[in-house]
Amino acid sequence: MRRLAKVLGTVSLVAWFGAAQGPLRADAASDVKAVDSNVYDAIAARDAARLGDVLDDGFLLTNTFGDVYDKEKFLSACCSGAATSKTLLLGATESLVKTFGSAAVIVARTEMRFTKDNQEQKLTWRSTRMYVKSGTKWKLVAEQRTSF
Repeated sequence: MRRLAKVLGTVSLVAWFGAAQGPLRADAASDVKAVDSNVYDAIAARDAARLGDVLDDGFLLTNTFGDVYDKEKFLSACCSGAATSKTLLLGATESLVKTFGSAAVIVARTEMRFTKDNQEQKLTWRSTRMYVKSGTKWKLVAEQRTSF
């Protein structure tokens, strides 16, 4: 009987936590994927205004070299000064989205093709990105990249 009470208590706690997160919209994962695609497009276009709009003010990125960028440093590195290469393709070749109320995590494989010094080059990496819903918008708050 005590074991049954413990199990029922655990089930109730999980049910309460899920309800406390609020109702999940069926299309939340699609919304997050669309914003994620917009991040890639803004980076490829070097569009600081559009990229800045989808990055949370507390945004942090750890790149494949272990360097940490805040929002200001990332926007500067991405979008200011003269471009040293031309992006041909940038996007997720596979991704998995998990939503948790007003938070979402994307695990993705990203491919970037670009020309530099008249030679086409390719980079690939895995990343884990975390989004939070701020009002009606999903904002990118953190990204960790790993080379493979």
